[in-house]
Amino acid sequence: MGLNISDVAQQTYLRSVLTQVRSQMLTTQGQISSGKIASIFSDLGGVDSLRSLSLRADRNKINTYKDNIATVGTRVQVMDAALVDNAHDASDLVADMQVPPQNTNTAPAGLTGFNTVSTKQLESLVDRMNTKVDGRYVFAGGLTATAPIDQSQMPTFLNNVKTALTTFYGSAQNAAAVQTLEDAVRNAIPWGGAGTAAANFTALNAPTNTVQAQVDDQTNVDYTVKATDNGFVDTLIGYAITSQLQYGQAGETDAGFWKVYNRQLELMRGTSVDASGTARPLTFAGGPSGGSNQLTALDARLGVLQKSLDTTTATHEKTGATLDKFIGTVEDTDVADALTRLDSLQAQLTASYKLMAQLKDLSLINFI
Repeated sequence: MGLNISDVAQQTYLRSVLTQVRSQMLTTQGQISSGKIASIFSDLGGVDSLRSLSLRADRNKINTYKDNIATVGTRVQVMDAALVDNAHDASDLVADMQVPPQNTNTAPAGLTGFNTVSTKQLESLVDRMNTKVDGRYVFAGGLTATAPIDQSQMPTFLNNVKTALTTFYGSAQNAAAVQTLEDAVRNAIPWGGAGTAAANFTALNAPTNTVQAQVDDQTNVDYTVKATDNGFVDTLIGYAITSQLQYGQAGETDAGFWKVYNRQLELMRGTSVDASGTARPLTFAGGPSGGSNQLTALDARLGVLQKSLDTTTATHEKTGATLDKFIGTVEDTDVADALTRLDSLQAQLTASYKLMAQLKDLSLINFI
């Protein structure tokens, strides 16, 4: 005896119910295993989908800011270390060079040693001016692919320093001549880049050549410290002249030697006056303060910036935690509730299977 139309309709309906229950069970099992209401945004529903997308966009923006801060922090730490080392080196050499009696009619004790130390510290200074982090020259401003100093030209630079000293010895050897000596050495610095040294300096030292990073919606931080800053330049000049400075060369006077010698202490220490006691214009550096004093000031500025970045990071952490909580209310599933629903669906599925079996076995003979 076959099934009648009513029986077929019932079985078709039950199969539809079974399919729906199995689908709900799979969805619920997925929610339990993943902890999420849905695997794609559209399955959250219209309003919740939009809320989730908006909240995640805000969260991604916070993450980007934090990444920017971390990147800047790494560069600032490396720059900070270089500035501290440079300032210490210059201060130590100045202290050592001040120990011998000044302005005597003899060479200062230890001059040969000062020559050697200056040469080594000049090399270290140039290396630090060309410091790289992740392939970027951190003291080149925004010209991150440009080495501030062309190190291949340093031997030529030192020869130019010797020539400038020889010229000085043939001059009146007064304060103005010392200034001329410094300017000649400053103009001979082999700034790196595609053009001449002077053009390369202009590009590096340009006010628009900066490095900035956005750390929140309203703030771009400027963490520019350039090799063209006076602290680097004056220290480099001081090292270069001291490394080549000799006593008793042809044409040199005792007074002239000591003017140069003491002036290099001022350059490496940092001073705002020239050898004659008046404010000195700087051909390249754009201002009077230099030497280890400015290196220390630059380091302090980076320290203040780092503290500000730490504060901003802490704010982002709090904001991110709040956003994560809001995202969770939209996207996360209640596992306990899902387990209860799964039990209910399993009971429905079992009952449906039993009913299907009963319908399949229906026959008039079962009732005779």
